[in-house]
Amino acid sequence: MGGSKKTAKIIIIVLAGLMVLAGIFMVGRLVGSGVRNRGVSEEERFHEGLKMGVESSAADLPRMVDEITRMDSAEVTGKNEVTVMFTIIDFPDNVDMDIFARTMETQLVENMRSHPQYEIYKDTGVTAKYIYRDSDGKVLLTIELTPEKYAN
Repeated sequence: MGGSKKTAKIIIIVLAGLMVLAGIFMVGRLVGSGVRNRGVSEEERFHEGLKMGVESSAADLPRMVDEITRMDSAEVTGKNEVTVMFTIIDFPDNVDMDIFARTMETQLVENMRSHPQYEIYKDTGVTAKYIYRDSDGKVLLTIELTPEKYAN
């Protein structure tokens, strides 16, 4: 398989990670809506729900999300920031990393803009940070999706 075909396959598979993160946020929204302490703001309830959703989703990590991508960890790393770490098993040596990075970020942003399940990102101003590593732990790509990048 040529370099561009391998790059395309990797991109398609890695986008599965975005779907996993969407599930985390949906759990966070549901759990957060159940946190009903008096004197706790809507923002604090959301943040608590986000933490609980991420912790719940991370309980069974690491896990394979597709044939070559392992989700290693997910954690709330800031007030409205979630960091998710992935390992791409057997990442090909001949992938053009510039094309890979541009294409991944473009696809992730477009998915967040166009799919209703990502409205929670927009509604709450969450930054999603994706870190992809190879099997040896070397960071291949870090993508930080801020509200400014994905707002319509």
